[in-house]
Amino acid sequence: MSDHQPWHSPYGPYPSQTYGTGPEPYGQTAPAYGVQPGPYGSPSGPYVPQGPTDPEPEKRTNGFGIAALIIGIIALIGAFIPYINFVSGFLAVVGIVLGIVGLCIKNLKRGISIAGGIVSLVAMCLSIIMAIVYTASVISGLNVLTEHTSDPNQTTWPEEGAGTRGSIENPVALGTPFDLPYDGVPRWALQIDLVQIESDGTNDSGQDDTKFTSAGVTPSATSTPTPSATSTPTATSTPSPGETDATSAQRYIAINVSVTYLGEDSGVPSQDIEIAFVDGQDTVFTPTYGAADAPTAPDTRFEEIGRTATGETQTGSVIILVQEDTMYGGLARATIDGEHYYFNVV
Repeated sequence: MSDHQPWHSPYGPYPSQTYGTGPEPYGQTAPAYGVQPGPYGSPSGPYVPQGPTDPEPEKRTNGFGIAALIIGIIALIGAFIPYINFVSGFLAVVGIVLGIVGLCIKNLKRGISIAGGIVSLVAMCLSIIMAIVYTASVISGLNVLTEHTSDPNQTTWPEEGAGTRGSIENPVALGTPFDLPYDGVPRWALQIDLVQIESDGTNDSGQDDTKFTSAGVTPSATSTPTPSATSTPTATSTPSPGETDATSAQRYIAINVSVTYLGEDSGVPSQDIEIAFVDGQDTVFTPTYGAADAPTAPDTRFEEIGRTATGETQTGSVIILVQEDTMYGGLARATIDGEHYYFNVV
């Protein structure tokens, strides 16, 4: 028997290893619980491909915005047309609503909705403003017409244009009151009562008796000229007292008038109205003031009529020196505020 015993490690027997197993490969972790290891140490499982993200949806045509823009343009044009602008204002509101709807819906182009809404808003504002302006002008015109028709002294209304009442082609009849406007509002009612002519200067006894007769300026048997119906008198003549034309003598006439003040407070007729005489050759003769040889006026001189209250009527005479051979068939002319109005004298 040998004296040598087998050597035993003081730490106990060396653990045994199963054949075919060895330490874990370097840098490789153990697979997760329940996952079978794959080849080359990778865990096995379903393959999920990593693709790009989904693109944004393309913006679509905004039908609401297009409709809002078209309606807004139509309403903008209608805003400047009287009476239609009352409707165009409501049409513009529809355009604004459509523009807002077009902005609220997703995936629609917003620019056209913004443009349509702005145009419709501008059209609505203009429609309101222009409707107020047109309405105010209509009311103003109605007020003037109401003042005219409610005036008991109003008999005629001077209109512009040839052939209207008070024009040289259509003079106001003798003894008919006619309203003379100032700044578009009737201020005086003028009536030509009578036109008298100066006598020949002697009475039946052969004494000097210059005065106005009541015969009036009536057409003679041999001379009946009338003012031209196609032209307005332009030539102005202011003869001096006693001046004699080379072909005709001159004579005084008296245009007797009645004036009624229609304005507010009071007024002086001679400060607003100028009265002249237009003969058959369209020559204009203006009054003569303070002529020493003029006959005594049948009534108060027109320029001496004082301040007249509203509704008050005054009478007076306008003394004018005219050509004797052309005075027949002439017209009296009243001028106020730069406008001429004509009156028959027979």
